[in-house]
Amino acid sequence: MVTAYLLYPNVVKFVSSMIIIDNNYFKQLILSKMTNEIDLRQNTGKRTIRTYWIITVITMALIILPSYFAPKEYLIETIKKLQFPDYFPLELDILKIVGAIVILIPAIPTMFKEWAYVGFGILLLSASLAHGVVDGFVKGVAPLVPFALLAVSYYYFRKLNYEK
Repeated sequence: MVTAYLLYPNVVKFVSSMIIIDNNYFKQLILSKMTNEIDLRQNTGKRTIRTYWIITVITMALIILPSYFAPKEYLIETIKKLQFPDYFPLELDILKIVGAIVILIPAIPTMFKEWAYVGFGILLLSASLAHGVVDGFVKGVAPLVPFALLAVSYYYFRKLNYEK
């Protein structure tokens, strides 16, 4: 320690101060856990709500909008290539819209929202598998981007609705 202090005095002081800060932080954390006090210096509730809504709206847009903005010929060709029936795109669009409505409207009970998240998860993982097998790895990775955002949205959904 003495050699390090002689060679790098500022680094040693910085590291020592970090250890003291961390030590005080852990003391405060342990005391707050023992007394069930919550540090209210930062308003994490509003930040959590804001983050949930931003991520959720982006996720729903990424799931729903591509089927409306992609060229019709491309969608028909992809459905044929994946060997799905002709009515499948209509069914998929209806269920996507219903699921998005269920997730985005706050008055709908959380149980229905949970099932909508499950449905979107199955949809995106199935899409990833189908496109990965038929079209190759790169097309199979594309549905995993909204799936990752859906997972983040679901994390915040659970945080807002079940952690009290």
